This record gives sequence, structure tokens and C-alpha cells, in this order.
Amino acid sequence: MALLVDFYGQLLTEKQRQAMELYYGDDLSLGEIAESLDISRQAVHDLVKRSGKILEEYEANLGLVQKHLSLKQGLESVNQALAQYRIEKNEILLYRAENIIHELLKTF
Repeated sequence: MALLVDFYGQLLTEKQRQAMELYYGDDLSLGEIAESLDISRQAVHDLVKRSGKILEEYEANLGLVQKHLSLKQGLESVNQALAQYRIEKNEILLYRAENIIHELLKTF
């Protein structure tokens, strides 16, 4: 959920974004957030639940977090293949890295 807030948090209202950042980013309790935002604990609970559903809908429609995670995983694979190549000097590892890069580029 923290990644969803990072990617789509600016699309929420100010109060929704604050509640989500305090809950998921700062790990505050519902009571602490209620005190900070001057609303009831139940209101914070409802706000966090509703905002979470909104963020999940954004991700379902746009898929930016999934693309980010796929790109990160691909880059880690390339980095690992290149590190192995430096040790083993095996040309196949260079081809593997090139293929991973090629597949990543097809997704964008």
C-alpha cells in the first residue's frame, strides 16, 4: 500500500493523502492520526479504507506500480548477469543481459 501511496497519493484529496501517509508511511495508529487530523478514530479508519480502495482502483487501471516492480526486477537481473560476466568472462551472460534489456524495453 505504501507504494500505491507513493505513486498515486497526489491523486487523493489532501486529507486522504495525509491519512494514508501517516498510517502507511509514518506507521501511526488510528488514534494518533485522529488526533493529528482532529477527526474521530472511526473517521480515520473509514478514510484509510476508502482511500486504499481508490488507490487499488488506480493501480488496476494504470498498473504503474506493477510496471515499476517488473522494471526493478529486470534491472536486478541484468545487474546480476553483468556481475557474473565480470567474474566468469562468459559471453552467454552478456547475451542474457541483452535479452533481459530487450524484453524490458518491449513493455514500454
